[in-house]
Amino acid sequence: MSSRRSQSDALEAFAWSRQVERSSTFLPSRWKQQPVRYTTRIGYRSDLITDEVAVCADVFLDHATGRRLIDDARATGQGSTRSAADVTLLGVMRGDQFRFRSFYLSGRRDGQPARTVVAHERADRGLATPLVKGSAILRSLAGRTQLRIPRVLDTGLVQDRRGGRVMDFAVEEAIDGVAITQDQAAAVAPELLAGLHDLWRAEEVRHRPMDSKVQAKARLAMIDLLDNGGGFTLWPTGVDRLTTGKKALGLLDSDAVVSSGLSHGDAGWGNVLRLKSDGSLALLDWEHAGRRLLSHDVVKVLTSSGIPPAEWPALHPPIPGATGGVAPAHLQLAMGLIVFLGGRRSRTLRARKRGSAPANQRRTHALLNALSTLLNGVR
Repeated sequence: MSSRRSQSDALEAFAWSRQVERSSTFLPSRWKQQPVRYTTRIGYRSDLITDEVAVCADVFLDHATGRRLIDDARATGQGSTRSAADVTLLGVMRGDQFRFRSFYLSGRRDGQPARTVVAHERADRGLATPLVKGSAILRSLAGRTQLRIPRVLDTGLVQDRRGGRVMDFAVEEAIDGVAITQDQAAAVAPELLAGLHDLWRAEEVRHRPMDSKVQAKARLAMIDLLDNGGGFTLWPTGVDRLTTGKKALGLLDSDAVVSSGLSHGDAGWGNVLRLKSDGSLALLDWEHAGRRLLSHDVVKVLTSSGIPPAEWPALHPPIPGATGGVAPAHLQLAMGLIVFLGGRRSRTLRARKRGSAPANQRRTHALLNALSTLLNGVR
């Protein structure tokens, strides 16, 4: 496999997909070269036909603009590959470690189910990526949640020919559904939150003060935000920076009892589809799944739904096993926001690399406004 600097990311994703095809019996294989087109976001077979793209079509949309990613008029390059993949989507957050998801759709003409491969490059050859843990959790949840989740067919790892780079992969069934648009999000949010509540009951929920390491990291990040918040430009107009920061640090130091359990990790609307088959909701992309504050996923849903923060506590699903000693919903949500803000610097750096710094700052403003509202005693 050639160096990343000598080919496009899309062609590299097709090359890695070919490696996975050789390793997994759940994927088709191809020996002849096929022509492909690509942009910085996506690569696809040049002869891809409409009825094939109709499967998973809403996955191949830019949800910010609504435009199709598979668009010959916008293709910036052409090449060829021996991979049998029809489409490959490049990870938006890819950095030094390569990430992509490839789709195998054309086999449906021969009665084969549509499948997808998700792959994450390891930073350390001997250290598995979060994808490995996320796929194990996804497998354990099969048949145990009302949300539709992809079925994991295979997992493994592949390495380049020189043995210097290692990629973890998972082969999943492809979910065919319709995206939830931004103007639908607020109305659908209670349904998704009910699905998360059902998910919480699949594993033990623990009620205890925040883990000391998580607490320390969040505290340092909040102090950094107070002292070095981009010249305070990250703080929205109308939010008292010092008062909000003082209350946030006080909450972190209070040893409030918060609830943790099974969390998807990225339950935003870009990972949610309405199934064409029965109208139920499907939750995709479980590579960040793990145990964390339950409020993390709730915050993710509500911040991406445009629902006013004053309404958030009433929408927080009941927490299994919660008693009178557990922090109320508005403080659980505040804790989730504070921890999430702990990753502000890394998200800001990624946004600058992608050229989306203004959008990232707007999101940070929204988070800080929500935190101020919650800490000011909304019940």
